[in-house]
Amino acid sequence: FNPRKAAELEVALSGQAVPVLTRGVVLYSGTQLASETPVASTALYSDANGELTTGNGGGGSVGRALGSKDSNNHVLVRLAL
Repeated sequence: FNPRKAAELEVALSGQAVPVLTRGVVLYSGTQLASETPVASTALYSDANGELTTGNGGGGSVGRALGSKDSNNHVLVRLAL
């Protein structure tokens, strides 16, 4: 175990928790959001199952919808955790 070497190589050691995505623009296709009708600038929250929703999941906003659903029920989302 050498944390300095791991940091230099930008690797995670076995058993270490790492963030997968904290910020960015993604095309989201979760079932909860697909059943709702988000429009541009709608605040999005994380529900108890970790899916994005337009209803306040008890915490702060995790992002915004950048438009409405497309024909495949996908929504362009800007995440900002």
